[in-house]
Amino acid sequence: MHPSAHVRDAARMTLQTKLAVSAPEAAAMLSLSLRSVQNYIAAKKIPARKVGKRTLILVHDLEEFLRKDQPSPARQMKQ
Repeated sequence: MHPSAHVRDAARMTLQTKLAVSAPEAAAMLSLSLRSVQNYIAAKKIPARKVGKRTLILVHDLEEFLRKDQPSPARQMKQ
């Protein structure tokens, strides 16, 4: 089994068990790069919360994010 397949499987299970996930977990759940998730957070397209040193994203917010078409965050940040 490829290592990324394990991450994707774990990410799918996360939807059913966690209220919030880290940025790397969110990236795996969305099949995006960590950098893309960080850019969407910076562009305020994905709400995130700091808890100590960790950045957490509510699973509900990820579901809302997926319900909308999203332009590339990198393009919006340049304008």
